[in-house]
Amino acid sequence: AVDDATATTALYLLISALRRFSHAERDLRLGKWKASHVPGAAHDLTQRTLFILGLGGIGQRLAELAHAFPMRVLYHNRRPAPNAPAWCEYVPAERLDEMLGVADVLSVHVPLKKETEGLVGEAMIRKLKKGAVIVNTARGKVIDEDAMIRALEDGHVTLSLTLRGTRV
Repeated sequence: AVDDATATTALYLLISALRRFSHAERDLRLGKWKASHVPGAAHDLTQRTLFILGLGGIGQRLAELAHAFPMRVLYHNRRPAPNAPAWCEYVPAERLDEMLGVADVLSVHVPLKKETEGLVGEAMIRKLKKGAVIVNTARGKVIDEDAMIRALEDGHVTLSLTLRGTRV
């Protein structure tokens, strides 16, 4: 029931982060139109790489939406998703570190369980390409908040957007 709404929200967050919409809006409201504009800071989605952690209903719908831009779509599950489109590239556990390193955006769509709490921790965050964006529509506790804050503070991650249940 919520797959489409959550995937659409994740897509909005992804676009907003890459295009720096909130930064532009904040400047506009402060009367600083383009005063702090940094050339090359905003990015189009075209030819970017989206890594989806959890290709269930929400993750698969996001993959379909993102593919229209076109984005390269990678995903990781415990096993390949049987209904994944052919253009979605499955990343097995043994290649996870390597493929996180090419991701422009990590979008998290796993359920909150004992084994997924803190799943996106220091090690995973640091394997992402410097400047990557993290979109989390899963429960907040799936991400290690302290690790995320450190990565935001030192610039390893450009922006982290969480839909539900975290302080980041």
